[in-house]
Amino acid sequence: MGGVSIAFEEVKSSIPELENYYREFPEIFQNEMNNALDHAARSGMKRFQNTRLRGPYGTNVLAKGGRGSLFRRFQRRADLKSMAIQVRTASTAAIGLEEGANINSSKGMPVPLSFNRFMFDGKHRLIKKYRAMLNKGELTDIQSKGNEYLGQIDKHTKKFQPLFIIKHNIRIKKMLGFADTFDSHKDRIFSILENAMENTLIKANDPNYVMKPFKTTAKKWNANG
Repeated sequence: MGGVSIAFEEVKSSIPELENYYREFPEIFQNEMNNALDHAARSGMKRFQNTRLRGPYGTNVLAKGGRGSLFRRFQRRADLKSMAIQVRTASTAAIGLEEGANINSSKGMPVPLSFNRFMFDGKHRLIKKYRAMLNKGELTDIQSKGNEYLGQIDKHTKKFQPLFIIKHNIRIKKMLGFADTFDSHKDRIFSILENAMENTLIKANDPNYVMKPFKTTAKKWNANG
């Protein structure tokens, strides 16, 4: 299971006054820190979405919407008891893009030939027409120079036009940059937590302050990812 965690020891070393606030203003501090941890987790995920899920070929088309969205495959939570931010995923696709992976198939896997730009839409997704031709078995199979291709016969020239190459092994490069994104975002995360401490002090000295209950925007944490 892939994920990142920013734990209490790391937070405490960056913000040494944190424990003092916890002792002096327990209720206000806990409420402010709950909001801050939740905000920090959302902030990290927003940066991840904006900087890593909108690149060329592959990751950008999965940034939003749909059941296949990589972004929707990540879970986040902020735990006040351990003073930790946790973000993780059990998505095989996400982990493969983050860590790199080898995919093997004895039958072979059809890989679109990228030089056929007419096969892709503006977001670099395979056009429905070609997905349908592949799924329905409407393509011609030929062997050439030791490789196997799927394609179609041009009606006018009668020449074979390769659309897919059959691969028995595909190497997925590390390209997601999920952990690196959160690592580079730590200064912003600690800034959010420091602001929560300042707000704690201000509200503790405000006689008119009424505390609002904390409500997280995170989905229920699924132990199985």
